[in-house]
Amino acid sequence: MLELQQQESTLKAKLNLLMNQPTDSPLGLAVTAPAADTNSDTTKLLSIAEKGRPEIEGARQDLARSRYERNLMKKEFFPDYRLGVEYRNFETGDNMVMFTVGLDLPIWLSKNRAALREADKKLESSQATLEAARQQTSFDVHDASYKVLTAQRTVELYTTALIPQAEARFSASEAGYHTGKVGFLELLESERFLLNARVMAVVAEGNLGMQMARLERAVGATVPRMKEMK
Repeated sequence: MLELQQQESTLKAKLNLLMNQPTDSPLGLAVTAPAADTNSDTTKLLSIAEKGRPEIEGARQDLARSRYERNLMKKEFFPDYRLGVEYRNFETGDNMVMFTVGLDLPIWLSKNRAALREADKKLESSQATLEAARQQTSFDVHDASYKVLTAQRTVELYTTALIPQAEARFSASEAGYHTGKVGFLELLESERFLLNARVMAVVAEGNLGMQMARLERAVGATVPRMKEMK
């Protein structure tokens, strides 16, 4: 009990830290998470991640900036034209209007070529970064989806098989104890088995909630339910 109380205190402090609250702020009681009926269609999840994953969006913006810089650098090879007009108003005599025309020639070609090669390398690097972000996202989504599916099956195993079997075993032991066919220690063992099954079911539900949170982090958005993805 002392160890469990210490763990509870530590977990409450971590939750408050995640919510940007004082570590000793009061927290409500833990509640069972809603049933996770998430569709494991990774194709749709990857489509959502393409728009919601911040790493992909950041790499996409870097790529757009690199393309823009490269296009600007290519314009350094073309002459720059300058047109101007000036009007002067004299107190005595006629006023004057002047037109000017200028032309800047790109004579530093070697410097511009080096800058263009640098821009090309930056563009290639940005493209590789974007591809790496997509590959990492694909791995994260597939890995998280598999873990969610495994967690869902584990919860179903406890709720549909192990707990009913443990309850049936305890009921049989209890009936046998009343008739004198089962000893007290065997009855306690059946009750302990049922309690462990229920505790492990709650642990499995908590693990499912964590895997769902990891899946949403991998996708970069709230994961829609099956009825929302149809």
